[in-house]
Amino acid sequence: MKRILSVTGALLLAVSLPQAAKAEITLGGDARARLIYKDSYDFGNSPQDPFSYFDSRVRIRVEGRSAGGAFMKARVRLDDLKWDGQGWNAFQEDKNIWVDYGWIGVPMGPVTMEAGRMIANFSKFFSWDNRPSRVKLTWKQEGLQLILLYDIKEEFVNDLDDLADNDFTAGGLVASYRFSEDWLLKGYLRYQWDDREWAPAPDDSGEDRLVRRQDDNSGMLGSVHLAGKIAGFGLTTELACRTADVIAAGREDDGWGWYAKLDYHWGSLTPSLNIGLTSDGYLADNDFGWIMLGNTQENPTAVISQVGTGGDWFWVAPSLSWAVTDRLDLQANLVWVDVDGSDEMDEKADRLANLFELSGSVRYVLSEGADFTVKAGYLQPDFDGRLDSLGIQDDGAVGGYARLQIKF
Repeated sequence: MKRILSVTGALLLAVSLPQAAKAEITLGGDARARLIYKDSYDFGNSPQDPFSYFDSRVRIRVEGRSAGGAFMKARVRLDDLKWDGQGWNAFQEDKNIWVDYGWIGVPMGPVTMEAGRMIANFSKFFSWDNRPSRVKLTWKQEGLQLILLYDIKEEFVNDLDDLADNDFTAGGLVASYRFSEDWLLKGYLRYQWDDREWAPAPDDSGEDRLVRRQDDNSGMLGSVHLAGKIAGFGLTTELACRTADVIAAGREDDGWGWYAKLDYHWGSLTPSLNIGLTSDGYLADNDFGWIMLGNTQENPTAVISQVGTGGDWFWVAPSLSWAVTDRLDLQANLVWVDVDGSDEMDEKADRLANLFELSGSVRYVLSEGADFTVKAGYLQPDFDGRLDSLGIQDDGAVGGYARLQIKF
């Protein structure tokens, strides 16, 4: 029997070796479990007690490459949910198991064609960690890279769509040029066509009928991003714009945003300064921000999910990172924001005048590929003085989380 097994194993190995030489398949992924705590996130304006919850997820990444260089990339998420005690109802959740992205690509000399639902990253200030359904052509030549893209934002399926495409689509160009190892300039220009002329709505009988849409989100958006190093300092700056109808149909003013971040590596310490502004409805991507303001993709503790919410923002934010050892990292943030709320807002709204965040994090590497991180923050609001007589409270919000994470 042992001889038969040995011969069988040798035959399987002999068959698999030529196949392995023709194609490659790579598996990887990450997983985490977290405890999240929040207190006074309504700034004391409702009878809210502190609350906490656990959540967890597992993600498995699959990448395949053919002998000719064509490739596919996909990732599956497993159980990305809050805990419900015993998980009895998790199987009923839509997001218990689903595909995060999946696309194919074929290189043809200096050009690569890709199609599918893919990762789209430009900058955390403008657009990051999105999953568009996209066809993309990428051309590279030395330090220059050009990307042509076409997105299907919404396939507006209805009876009339059989006669004419009433869809929401977009086309764009992304260009980048690396001047040296230290400096990178890139730009993003995109136009979206909102041809959704009709939408279903219930009539008096409860049946769907077709009604004409009154809004149109067609328009331009774009950004210019520069990052590099000079005299030991690191500089990142960006100017971004979304035209009025892209922000919301019927708006009059285009939205603008700008920021600059300067940092300096001083031994194990890295001090940095981030200053910037948003105006006329521009919202930074939800990957941009700190711990209590923005950056909800990384931090579920954020009180305000996107920088720019509620008015025109201007901020000054110094931070300090300290690599204590090869295993231990510390970071502290001070964030001051002036928020100029629109005079057209309801006088009962929580019109912010200032925000102040004090936050920090501790990360410890348990073993290669595994770490434990704790983040915590305090956010103090200062509402418009005209709200004092209305009894609007401005208590400080406290939040934080502990995360155990592995990557493989």
